[in-house]
Amino acid sequence: MSLVDHLKQFPTTAVVPRPRAPDDEIDEIESATGFKLPADLRELLEWSNGLEIKSSKTGFSMYDASDLAYTSSEPHFEEDLPGMLILGSDNGGSVFYADPNDQIGRGAWAVYLVRMSEAGIPHSMFVGKSVTEAIETLLAQTDIYKRPELGAAP
Repeated sequence: MSLVDHLKQFPTTAVVPRPRAPDDEIDEIESATGFKLPADLRELLEWSNGLEIKSSKTGFSMYDASDLAYTSSEPHFEEDLPGMLILGSDNGGSVFYADPNDQIGRGAWAVYLVRMSEAGIPHSMFVGKSVTEAIETLLAQTDIYKRPELGAAP
């Protein structure tokens, strides 16, 4: 089952989709960042331009395509999380990001969460080995904040 098919099974009180992202905005993410989006993230944007997952443990507010294209280039993200794609926030002072080039060593496009007050790879917590796995982990009501931080970068 695809990620989108899985998301469609949840009530809108748990998964809040938006209208789909325009194709040119999805293409702009790749153009601006230099990253070829994985199929699951592209499919998600083609279904919903951003997304909110409400959870009693760790929520997720995925940025829309326009923000995905440029947020990672903000100076504090370039310094603290170089080479990463900022995906969104938990609406509480932390950000989710993907590692497109497997710099951390858990696979290309693995997803992590880090508190902005301690932004950096060593303070990040692993969420999932792909966008799909990360979202499924959050939908399973996993408290990511109980996971260990990565520690020293490889």
